[in-house]
Amino acid sequence: MIDVKNKRSIRVALNPVFQMKGLTSEFVKLRKKGVEPSDIPSEIIDPLIKKIVSVKDEEILKIEKVKNTDFKPEKGTFYLGTM
Repeated sequence: MIDVKNKRSIRVALNPVFQMKGLTSEFVKLRKKGVEPSDIPSEIIDPLIKKIVSVKDEEILKIEKVKNTDFKPEKGTFYLGTM
């Protein structure tokens, strides 16, 4: 993510260890078989949701330190000329 106004950036990415654990879940196994999320029983989904909302950000995400950047915006489709 880039703070264009203050020219600072931070990199945030999904923690691959957390991601790999999630890929072994019963939910993912069912999805691979073509089961729609709305058809997966709440007994499978609810514990996963509780886990995700209860863990610290650092367990789910890899967050680097904020650093200064020499960001120079380029004119594009949504450029408003206000940067």
